[in-house]
Amino acid sequence: MSNLNNNQPIAEQVKTNDAVAKLDRMRYNKNKAAANLALLSIVFNALYFVCVYKTDVGTYFYKIMIGASVLYNLVFMLIAFLSSESVKNYKLNFAIVMLVLGALQIVRIFYIPLNALRAVHGESTVINAGKFALMTVYLSLSAAALFAGGVIGIIRSKKLKNFQQAIESEKANA
Repeated sequence: MSNLNNNQPIAEQVKTNDAVAKLDRMRYNKNKAAANLALLSIVFNALYFVCVYKTDVGTYFYKIMIGASVLYNLVFMLIAFLSSESVKNYKLNFAIVMLVLGALQIVRIFYIPLNALRAVHGESTVINAGKFALMTVYLSLSAAALFAGGVIGIIRSKKLKNFQQAIESEKANA
């Protein structure tokens, strides 16, 4: 135990050594929590768009909205998957992308689901309040998973970056 500091209690030194070891392991372990949350957001998004596509009423305007939604879903899933793979490797920029995607998921609630709830087709609305609530829950859960994954990704990326900078400065001073 040559690295013990005689000015500090042994219990405190062990805690410090454990914290350093945990940070050191981050260099070799993947950020699975943030990555898995991004993948979970894709699952909730898939549940949402299955729900949306079941409500197709066949009008020209609705077909355009659904077509745009299909394109958006493809782009969303691609970016969410790429973000998942990148935050797994502690890429800070993609953690921020996850936060933006989460915000976009919230904005989407006010596009198709809300418009479909307000739109009248025949004697009723395109979707009922229950289906609107279900769509809102799916988009909200997708957004929550992206926000949580993004925050975890940012925190862990910054911790690892600071640790690596500390190692580099120790090497330079040695």
